[in-house]
Amino acid sequence: MREIVAIVAWLCTGGLIMSAALRTGTGAWAAFRSRPVLFVRALVAVWVVIPLLAMAIARAFSLTGETRGALILLSISPGIPVLLSAARRRGPSALTDGLVFLALVALTAPLFLPIWAQILKAVYSAQLVAKPLDLAMTLLPTIYIPMALGIVIHKQWPRRARTFAKLLEIAANVGTVFAVILLLRIGFPVLRTLQPALLFAAPLLFLACGYAGWLAAAQHRDDRKLFALAAALGNPALGLALIATTYPTERAAAVAAAILIVRTLCLPVLLVLGATPPRWFYRASRAPVRHRYP
Repeated sequence: MREIVAIVAWLCTGGLIMSAALRTGTGAWAAFRSRPVLFVRALVAVWVVIPLLAMAIARAFSLTGETRGALILLSISPGIPVLLSAARRRGPSALTDGLVFLALVALTAPLFLPIWAQILKAVYSAQLVAKPLDLAMTLLPTIYIPMALGIVIHKQWPRRARTFAKLLEIAANVGTVFAVILLLRIGFPVLRTLQPALLFAAPLLFLACGYAGWLAAAQHRDDRKLFALAAALGNPALGLALIATTYPTERAAAVAAAILIVRTLCLPVLLVLGATPPRWFYRASRAPVRHRYP
């Protein structure tokens, strides 16, 4: 069952990435050049702040074993491709920003994941398999190649690219629904057997990660919710792959599925709080700047 979920998740990832690239083409490069600081702040949030938050919350709630491992490994798997579907509904600029963020995460994953593998090995004795070459080969068919193909097709056949993008997005969304159904089947029976502390730790980490992404884009009003979602949701496909190699048991996969279910249940709360955050969050964004780029 977990193998099927992983395969469907990877296919959906590639489909959504290619769909976004078909719609935006080379506009992603212009978006990055116009606001490089925004994307650097977002990378710091997902590669430094969020993993540290996960480790701190796991320690505060005394989580152990596979439960702790699943929570932390899901937190160091940033960049959710489903974000692109939400970004498209917010307009072309949001879709471009989402694609740039996912591209940067994919390019930096072979650098930062091995670093976190060594940190987790030193702190928890967790044997995380995260070799740069293996990660690159994993990301190649799911992110690098679909993105490159989408950009090339957009440049050569712009009209056909839009039609193809719609078909890919529909197929990817259907696959996502199928993956969610499988996750529910795997994860719900395990919910009642989880460490009770996890039912508090997972929502707290989810909201904390969301606000980390929100603060990363604090100076860009139009991007706050987008980066909050990206930081909080992570990349389930990559997370499940890391968990499968580190804890190759059905129990670990079920725990990860249960955590993803808890995340999904907390999503409406994050959307509401992201739209009207506490007043003290506005101190970081007293003079928001709307982005403009060619």
